Order: sequence, then structure tokens, then C-alpha cells
Amino acid sequence: DCHLENNYEKAHIAEKIGLHYASIDTIEDLDNIDSDDQRIELSLYYHNIEKDIFKMLLDEDPSLDNKYNYGISLRQMGNRYEQLGDQDSLKQASLLYDEAYELFSELYKKDPNYRESYIIASEQKGNIAFLREKYKDALYYYEEVYQLEKEDALSNSDDDLFSVAIILKKLGKVNEKLHNIDQALAYYKESLSLNLDIEKRTDIYV
Repeated sequence: DCHLENNYEKAHIAEKIGLHYASIDTIEDLDNIDSDDQRIELSLYYHNIEKDIFKMLLDEDPSLDNKYNYGISLRQMGNRYEQLGDQDSLKQASLLYDEAYELFSELYKKDPNYRESYIIASEQKGNIAFLREKYKDALYYYEEVYQLEKEDALSNSDDDLFSVAIILKKLGKVNEKLHNIDQALAYYKESLSLNLDIEKRTDIYV
């Protein structure tokens, strides 16, 4: 109630509420929320407030920060629609991810600091294409992510190597759906090998 203006603080308060609704354990029956769809709908309500405010701020000032914040709000809403899982919701998620991808592509071209945001946007495009059974589209975006993640993994950090292992597994899954069985198996084996190497140093990713 203290933030009646449509400003940065109010948008982030709405984002926080949306994130909390998204993570509620419905088994605990908190606030009479007793279904996953109910908590996701509530989460979407607040993320939509966030999105509308950041869109207004972006229209007033097309700065990189405002584009980034608006892109994050699109990503949050896309994720919630993806969680709902029905075909109409998946289609809505795809539209939101499309817009976020274009925005983060533009940001990354202007500033390499947005590389991680661009990688996430690409992977989300692949994920939603996979869920909608558009496997060739999913393959395109997963391969894009793989190339970027491989470059990052030159740092040899466990986090970066594990990211490569995850995208290899996704490449295996989509190739399996496309009946490229030998290629799928190769990706699965490479992912497993990488995971086993990481496990020699840490048990975080077991």
C-alpha cells in the first residue's frame, strides 16, 4: 500500500509475491490454496502487475536496465504458463518466451554482460518447443545453447561443466524424439561421462 505509484519498487514487490506464490507447497494448505493451478494463477496475477509496470517504464525510457527488467518479467510469466501445462498455456508461454528471446538477443548484441540471460532465453525457447512437440525447433535452440555453454565451460568450473552436461542430456532427449537414436545415445554418453568427471571433485550434482 505504500507503493501506489507504478514504479520500480512496486514492480519488484509484485515480483516477490509472484515468486512466493509459485513456490508454495499446496500440501500445507497455506491460505486455503489447495491446488497447483490455483497458486500458479495467483503467481501470474502478480507477475502480470510486474510486467505491466516494467513495460510502462520501458516505454518511458528504453534503457538497457528497463529492457532487462521487462525481459525478466516476460520470463517469469512464461515459466508460470509453462507450469500450468495445458496446450493453451504452453502456447501463451511460447509467445512470452519469443518476446523475451528477441529482447535478450538485442541486449546481448549491445553488451556481453547479458550473455547468461541470452543463454537462458535460448534454452527456454528450446524447452517450450520440446513440450509443444516442435522437436526441430527445440533442437535448433538447444544446439545454440550447447555452443555457448561449451565456450563458458573452458573455465573448467563445476557449474559451467554441469550446465554443459544438462544441455547434452536435453540434446539427447530431442534427438531421441526425432528418432536419431545413435546421436541421442552419443549425447547421453557424453553427458554421463561429464557428470562422472564432476563427481570426482564434488558430490553436489550427484
